[in-house]
Amino acid sequence: MSSKILYIALSLAWALNFLAMTLLGSMGNYKHAVLFELGSRFAWISIILYFFFILFKQHGVSAITVILKHINNKGFVLSLCLLSFWFAFIGIYHEIYIQPFSSALAILLVLTVTVTGIASNQLSFQKIVSSCLIGTAPLVLLTLIMWKLQITTFLGLDQSLYYRVTLPWGLFENPNALGSVLLGLCVFSIYLIITQIKDGNHSQLTLIFVYFIVCGYLLYNTKHITALISLILGIICISFLLSKKRLFFATIFIFIIAILSALVLTSDYNENELNTKWRRSVYYSNQILKGNITNKTIQRLTSGRNLLWHSAFNEMLSSPFVGYGTKPKYINLISGKIIPLSKNKSNKLSSYKPIQKGNRSYHSFILQLVVLYGVPSFVLFCVIHFFYFKNIKHITDKNLSIFILFSILVYNIVNDGLLEGMQFISIQYLFTLCYFSIFLPKSNEKHESIN
Repeated sequence: MSSKILYIALSLAWALNFLAMTLLGSMGNYKHAVLFELGSRFAWISIILYFFFILFKQHGVSAITVILKHINNKGFVLSLCLLSFWFAFIGIYHEIYIQPFSSALAILLVLTVTVTGIASNQLSFQKIVSSCLIGTAPLVLLTLIMWKLQITTFLGLDQSLYYRVTLPWGLFENPNALGSVLLGLCVFSIYLIITQIKDGNHSQLTLIFVYFIVCGYLLYNTKHITALISLILGIICISFLLSKKRLFFATIFIFIIAILSALVLTSDYNENELNTKWRRSVYYSNQILKGNITNKTIQRLTSGRNLLWHSAFNEMLSSPFVGYGTKPKYINLISGKIIPLSKNKSNKLSSYKPIQKGNRSYHSFILQLVVLYGVPSFVLFCVIHFFYFKNIKHITDKNLSIFILFSILVYNIVNDGLLEGMQFISIQYLFTLCYFSIFLPKSNEKHESIN
């Protein structure tokens, strides 16, 4: 497998990941979702086998020793493996296998691809990012075309089922699901733009910039407020990290935020000026500023997240150590009605994303993690990041890795998806975390770039 073929294999894996993401959230057809996710896993496994082949070809039986030597951050690898095994243990303990085992396997796949790729000198982070953009580019273009032409059917599945009305979100039935994927693609695009400018290599800069503009345009039109805010905060973060005049940028940032906040929070409620999501935020923010603080006001301002978080906190207290393995209750965000799911222990693939008359997540990866897998899972999550920060001090591109992780993490604080199976944004996060935690320049190249 030449370098070009490896690029194709990586791009194919990302493309299958993208397609699985489009259908895992769909409410009418699970068959395609399972097939695309299995195809994505098979693609990553094939890449791992190729890396092992290269290693055994170069080093023979000592290939395993070579791999172990490249695991310089053993605390990180051990912690990540423990988290994966903990997911599997919780699944066995609660007899709920699909979601815990899917998440555990996804972690191990990304970790193994990263370790074997680095050990065989075949993988760089820039190659991971570039292949992600190459693999998803045709699908992003297809999404744009479907959105502009108002097409709502894909692979025989009506994508408008979620809202019971015709909404054109390309390959996605839910604009927020599309927004989460576009956030990750925008972040990866910014990474490549910055690295190409720093390296003086402008050969592909125009194409990457156009790709970023298309993703940004689609992201804006999804009106996914959390994703937009996360991207803006991520750009501000990288501006601070890369600029030597941080005080100047901080002053400008505070001034802009103050002006925008004043315009938004004190403006009149006008249906003709803002779309539904922005209009709702403006209206209920005004209500709170006027002292009209009620349960309805808070519920509408947070899109019902206050109900989800309150329920999650109570459930966490009920089973803090081993969690539940799955969400024990669903909440109807309109009526506030709680729907118990204590008997929902089906392990059929068709129940991978079960249809329920309520919300399917807690809209916070931290609460989702603790409720599903207990407090130890979050402790391991924190330990993993401790070892990440311990390693990146040796790498010049550490600021760019912080930018990627920060943008995705901010988004997932009030959304779900992180460490959940083959969720697209989760795979991006894991690759960034693993590569920058495991890669270490040679002793005589302490300030080596990861590209």
